[in-house]
Amino acid sequence: MDVGQHKSGLMAQDTVPNMESPRRRSGLLRDQVQLVKRKDSDRYEIVPIQDPLSFEKGFFVVIRACKLLAQKNEGIIIVGVAGPSGAGKTVFTEKLLNFMPSIAVITMDNYNDSSRIIDGNFDDPRLTDYDTLLENIHGLKEGKAVQSTRAVSVEQIKAVLLEEHKETTEEAYDIYLLPPGEDPEACQSYLRMRNRDGKYNLMFEEWVTDSPFIISPRITFEVSVRLLGGLMALGYTIAAILKRYSHIFSDDRVCVKIDWLEQLNRKYVQVQGRDRMYVKFIAEQLGLDGSYIAHTYIEQIQREKLVNDVMV
Repeated sequence: MDVGQHKSGLMAQDTVPNMESPRRRSGLLRDQVQLVKRKDSDRYEIVPIQDPLSFEKGFFVVIRACKLLAQKNEGIIIVGVAGPSGAGKTVFTEKLLNFMPSIAVITMDNYNDSSRIIDGNFDDPRLTDYDTLLENIHGLKEGKAVQSTRAVSVEQIKAVLLEEHKETTEEAYDIYLLPPGEDPEACQSYLRMRNRDGKYNLMFEEWVTDSPFIISPRITFEVSVRLLGGLMALGYTIAAILKRYSHIFSDDRVCVKIDWLEQLNRKYVQVQGRDRMYVKFIAEQLGLDGSYIAHTYIEQIQREKLVNDVMV
């Protein structure tokens, strides 16, 4: 598992004797990313690169470093991202998350204790619960599971909805059909057939991303299962079958879903509605601000497959 962390060391503090200075390295940028073995363990770290890099080059270096570290080290990889307010930490980590959706991003904001606020100063470093942060980082290094404070509970969801909200559960299979001649890694025109309670629906939809929102107008028809065989006879192929368990909460204005996806083996929280500002308000009330993933589930699968191919 690759884990992205905040405020932890990626760069090596020790260098091997007679190693050429990173400032003097020449050639391709990928060749400037070098490993060094730590003196206190069998793990490897990245030799510091002293020269300033552009955003794009820095992004490439981090991806390259993660690949090399994954080849040499067992267990998780911890990446620290540090910088002053407004430096671009959030944008950088969001781009990493988009390229490597299997990572986990833990921000310092997750460890702020509002009970410590003094004179309304939300930037006071004393707000941060460093003991819990360090405990979680050490636990991750040892292979232990840690609980993010950003996990959304059922009680939180019920608290932000109207009192007369509805609560349901469902299990569904989404069958994604790849049109003839389409590239499965880049296709944006899948046909989706949903099997829920033994009934099949064919869904035509468009995905428009206006980050952090996904706008998805759709038309749904109830169809016979025989249609699946007919489409495959026309050249469609099954690209993925996504099994999903959902715990759904809804009122007149918004719907909140806790989805567990079997293929990805993780939970997602969806906030849906027609009024985007109200959707954003509810998401913020649930503490989700800063953790949005503006990609559909099939895009997540595409990206994870691409990353796995790159990392092999």
